[in-house]
Amino acid sequence: MSSQVPILAVMAIITAILIMLATGFFSPAEEKPLLQIENAINYAEINEGEMVKIEIRLKKDFATKAELLDTSTRNVRFECNSSEICNSGKIEVQPRSIFVKQLLNTDAYVRCKKKISLNDCVVYFGKKPAQLEVTILNFKDSFQRGEETPLLFKIKNIGELEAIENNYLIKIFLIEKNGVKENNLLKKEISGAIKNLGLERTETITEYIGIGSSGEYFLKITAEGEDSGITFAEQKFSITEGISANCKSITKDRTYLEENQCKTEYLCEGCETAYECYFRWKEKGIEVEIGSKEKAIAYSDSINGSCN
Repeated sequence: MSSQVPILAVMAIITAILIMLATGFFSPAEEKPLLQIENAINYAEINEGEMVKIEIRLKKDFATKAELLDTSTRNVRFECNSSEICNSGKIEVQPRSIFVKQLLNTDAYVRCKKKISLNDCVVYFGKKPAQLEVTILNFKDSFQRGEETPLLFKIKNIGELEAIENNYLIKIFLIEKNGVKENNLLKKEISGAIKNLGLERTETITEYIGIGSSGEYFLKITAEGEDSGITFAEQKFSITEGISANCKSITKDRTYLEENQCKTEYLCEGCETAYECYFRWKEKGIEVEIGSKEKAIAYSDSINGSCN
């Protein structure tokens, strides 16, 4: 009988420990919200300009400093943008610290923006900050060299606060291909201002795109504001020369091994440029790369150092 007493006592202690662990007795009250904030910042840092929302429960006397969240790549600060939260007496928000005076269940928002040497990461308490969103509405996938083609896109504020001092930048890149490698060469930039946008307000913008040489391109639209994040939209397109009627795709030719890659030649005749030959084979659904005005090239992987 006496031998059972220690066993029962040990079991009682183990049960008590398990209950304490389950209720977070051994964890600091601030550990969970601090981890939530840190995880959100980590995500926001690698997704520049994107808004991250977290639902957070802050217990009385929770306190933290931004320096606990700083790293070698980022600087963190706090901001309260709602009088309902800021003046409630429940939380005190300073740029580099927060202190909770009463239990507070609230939404917080995190967003990072690249600065010269560090990412500027802001944790907002209160309303969802202004956040721009860009959408391409209409732009042709292909048009001729020198043709002025309209690019229609929309900027929307999906935040709760007004988006101010906004602007956009369009960059157009020529895609240069060397085998399987791609190099993007900046060819043109177009910039402009976006009007101030309230909640769910939009602005539709039209720019005209004209390119002086044929090839494969892509454009990237960047929209950003003083405190409204950064948003991106991209689209690939091609510029044709206005293909000559004499340019014809003829036949599939030899396949050979070069630098551990199989190359297959697709022959053309009557073409004035390498792009014309490439375009004629693309019209037939053949995946080729630009070669010369006499032939386009298709690439494939070798098998055991040989081509089938």
